[in-house]
Amino acid sequence: MNLKRLLLAFLVALPVLAACGGDGEGGSSPEEYFRRLETIQSEVAENFLALRSGDFPGAFVDDPEATRDAMNALVDVSRDALQEYGSLEPPPEARELHNEYVAAGREILAAFEDVARRVSGNESEGLLEEFEEDLAAPLQRGSDACSALEAFADHSGIDIEMSC
Repeated sequence: MNLKRLLLAFLVALPVLAACGGDGEGGSSPEEYFRRLETIQSEVAENFLALRSGDFPGAFVDDPEATRDAMNALVDVSRDALQEYGSLEPPPEARELHNEYVAAGREILAAFEDVARRVSGNESEGLLEEFEEDLAAPLQRGSDACSALEAFADHSGIDIEMSC
């Protein structure tokens, strides 16, 4: 997996990283949940695209300090996304799907945090390859959960595009 593909995968994974909500008995209606999910996802995608300005992808290859800054920015955007989506309450009938989505997002964030920690400690030997390997399963899990949420929305007659 090359770096540009990895970054594209991250953009697709943003809804996974961002989806977070309580486990209360209530929850919003499916329409409200997916409307808010789509709105917040759009905002998060804009934040990620802002990271791509300048030499963000090249930083991983050419400059350890820029790599450190880039990874810290990815972690910050990811954490902000989780916080932003923290107010979402999935409808009861979508809670299991939502929880799977959240679990995948936490795994992806953990991989970003690990890379940021290792880069800060100057542990860069083979890091990109390990990073790609560490992200493969969580990204697939997130994509599968995202697709299941889209299918739920479709089955409920709700038009949403989550870019799974």
